[in-house]
Amino acid sequence: MSTLLILYVLLCDKVELEKVHFPNRITFILDVSGSMNSSHFEVMANEVSFYVNKLNSTDCSWVQIILFNDYPTTVYELGEEKTIDGGWFELPSGTLPKSLYNLILTRRGNGGTSPYDAINEVITYNKNYKDNYAIILVSDGLFSNEEEKLDKTVPVFTICAEYNVGAMIKSLRLKQLCNISKQTNGVCLPRISQ
Repeated sequence: MSTLLILYVLLCDKVELEKVHFPNRITFILDVSGSMNSSHFEVMANEVSFYVNKLNSTDCSWVQIILFNDYPTTVYELGEEKTIDGGWFELPSGTLPKSLYNLILTRRGNGGTSPYDAINEVITYNKNYKDNYAIILVSDGLFSNEEEKLDKTVPVFTICAEYNVGAMIKSLRLKQLCNISKQTNGVCLPRISQ
């Protein structure tokens, strides 16, 4: 059974203390679309590294990395680490956080932003694990496709990678991410890097 992590969880416009349960497998779905720039990727790299290290201290044993813009792409190799069992990296691993950090930090964004397609495709692909995995979506919240229905059997935790926009725009983007979390029984995770 996974350890309960106590985190301050941002639920759109208010902060509440919640207990977040991370299961044995976590899929990170990372936005690499055209609206993402080097500052977004720096925020994303810090956030993902923090959460991979947090997961490493729980009972989470497997991490999957999906990059998305118009289409999702599975990452099968990071530095010396290679995936097994259909795109899953085994934890604990000393090099995975550093390799993943470097992969994100060196990205250049392009294409549209279709998080719903990426989420639905990942859920379909991982249907054998749906009782024991969750998704962490990291995006700036600027989507190019309309909101779609998502499978509620897999919780989607979201992190906003937007770094420097006005309060109104940020709140609209954050609400889009929170809507994904609410629709899937997940939560908006707090940003560690401010």
